[in-house]
Amino acid sequence: MKINEVIKTNRIKKGLTQEKLADILGVSTPAVSKWESGASYPDITLLPPLARSLGVDLNTLLSFKENLTKEEIGHMNNDIAETMQIEGYASGYEKAKEMISEYPNSDSLKLNLSMILQGGLTFYPVENKEEIENELFSIYNELLSSNDEEIRNQVVLNLVGQYTNKGEYDKAEELVEKLPSYHYNKRIYNAMLQFQKGDVEKSFELYENELLHNSNNIYTVLTSMIELAVKEGNMEDALYYSDLSYNIFSLIGAFDYYKYMGKLQYAISKNDEDKTIEYLKLIINSLDTPFESYNSPIYKHIKLKENVDSSMVSFKSMFLKGLLKSDEFDFIKENVDFKELINELE
Repeated sequence: MKINEVIKTNRIKKGLTQEKLADILGVSTPAVSKWESGASYPDITLLPPLARSLGVDLNTLLSFKENLTKEEIGHMNNDIAETMQIEGYASGYEKAKEMISEYPNSDSLKLNLSMILQGGLTFYPVENKEEIENELFSIYNELLSSNDEEIRNQVVLNLVGQYTNKGEYDKAEELVEKLPSYHYNKRIYNAMLQFQKGDVEKSFELYENELLHNSNNIYTVLTSMIELAVKEGNMEDALYYSDLSYNIFSLIGAFDYYKYMGKLQYAISKNDEDKTIEYLKLIINSLDTPFESYNSPIYKHIKLKENVDSSMVSFKSMFLKGLLKSDEFDFIKENVDFKELINELE
């Protein structure tokens, strides 16, 4: 915990109000409030009486045995790995336990050392292997309650792997659900889990959805890179990125307009009226063609939502408004073919 959390947690444990703690220390109540919110810190001269008032020592108050840096933890990891290699697993195990006892509040240290010890069980002969596995398992379960979301997610993925290897799929699925919805590995691990369970159809569906989801990200990245290259005046790179975008989306399918957008961007950047018209027409035609996953060799297991067609209509409407308002098309607005295209859209 950070110092503001230590102050608040232990003040409440001691049954002290902010006003009472402020009175004991001879400071204002707003000062204590600011300490607990993290807006400011106590003066160094107040640390000893503050620690005494909260019933903790200075090490706890300052999180001395908790806030280890990544570099410190890295050195400790290397120390344990070297000890196991030179002196044997048992020596490394005992040294790791001593480190965890010395820094009991460092979740990051617990996780890192536990993963090293877990890996060591695979490479070194260990007499009491099952006993150590159970102890590490207990540490992982304890870390599921860590205040650090990244640590919780790492522990979840570790335990999902362990449960899956044991064939305890229900427990693995329950843990996968603990991952935040935005976590990339949540979808991947779920797909792997369904495959292990023997549900190939569901596994296919999840993987296909992941590919479709990531096609959106790839599209955003590549069109942004084209824009950046044009801004730098590096037209060779802009052309390369537009070709790359076209080739990628020709291979992985998804929505057809993805593969034409990069080409359109490049044509606009060159003020190429013919190519701009050509790709505009292709994009508009693609928006008129509904995406039918069941006709695709890549996405045939996906069950599309019923509102996909209506969303395409909305997208087409937005696209039209963009054509009419964007300064990018100023060079072509007097073009007869462009005017005809706009009339057809309207």
